Amino acid sequence: MNETQKYIERLITTHQQRTKPEGLKGLSDIQKIFYDTIKTIAQNNQNKLLTNQIREEYKSRHGTLNLLPTDFCYNLVNIAPDFKTKFLIRTDRRTFNFVDFFWLSDDSELRITWTPKGSKVPLELRGETFNVGKYYKGEYKWNFPELD
Repeated sequence: MNETQKYIERLITTHQQRTKPEGLKGLSDIQKIFYDTIKTIAQNNQNKLLTNQIREEYKSRHGTLNLLPTDFCYNLVNIAPDFKTKFLIRTDRRTFNFVDFFWLSDDSELRITWTPKGSKVPLELRGETFNVGKYYKGEYKWNFPELD
């Protein structure tokens, strides 16, 4: 198995058994602080959030932000860390909607994408975005053939 296949296999192994997101109990203490900060911003902005808002608000309350909003999005996945608890949807590159835990979605499926990032990403995967599944009414449906 080459490095690219190993990298892809790691993503699949991380997600294939995951069928439902977790709630508050799935968050560490620092993640709970992050969640509370985001929830406060969202309540003041009709659930719309900008990356800069999140960073500035978190920094003014707690110092340097070490977590990324994208790690908590129903429609995005990472290899690691990829948290089991989700409460955001990314609507575009710097904008998020706060939908909270156990979001049931509406009547449409939400496409889940993976864009490999970081220094350890094999060259042939860099700059690519893959459709790896769907989230619909509280459940993940994984679909990895695009990675074959």
